Amino acid sequence: NAQIGEMAWQFLAVNDNSTLIVTRLKATRHIVAYIVRRQGSRLTLDRMPELPIAYRGNFAAALAGPPEALQLMILGGSDGQFRGCMDCRNETHMLDLRTGTWSAGPPMPEARSALAATRLPDGSVPAPGGWTRKAAWGRGPSATAERWDPVTRRFEAVAPMPTGTARHRGVF
Repeated sequence: NAQIGEMAWQFLAVNDNSTLIVTRLKATRHIVAYIVRRQGSRLTLDRMPELPIAYRGNFAAALAGPPEALQLMILGGSDGQFRGCMDCRNETHMLDLRTGTWSAGPPMPEARSALAATRLPDGSVPAPGGWTRKAAWGRGPSATAERWDPVTRRFEAVAPMPTGTARHRGVF
C-alpha cells in the first residue's frame, strides 16, 4: 500500500486500542510510523513525521519508556548493501508519540545491525545480538547484549547470550 509505505511493516502494540506500524518509504528510505486507533467500531490511521535520515534496513524498532510517556525507539541498523556490520550504526532515535517529535537517542555501546529490541514492563529496552564489528559476517552473529534504562536514559552492557543470533524477533 503506497499510502502506508512500500517496505516491510513492523507492528508494535501500544495499548488495548492502539497499534503502531513502523515501515520505511521506498523513495527516501526514511522511517515512518503510523498509529492505528480503535474508536468504538471505527479505526483511524494517523501518520507520524518521518525520521529524516535514510536507512537501508536491519534496524530494530521498539516502544520505550513508561506507559504515560511512550516513545518509539529506532536502534542500530545499516546503510550497507550487504548484511553484516561493515556500515552498521550505534545510533538511536526517539519519536515522542504525544508530540510527534523525533530526537536523537543515546548511542548504543556497540554498533549493531539485524538486532532485536523489545520493551519490558519496566520500560527498559534490551538490544541483544545482531551483527557487530566484533562478530563479523564470517564468524557468526553476536552474543552480546545491552539494555536501555528509562531512568538514566542510557545503555548499559548486560550479560551475553549463550549463543549469537541475528535477524531474530523479540516479543514480550
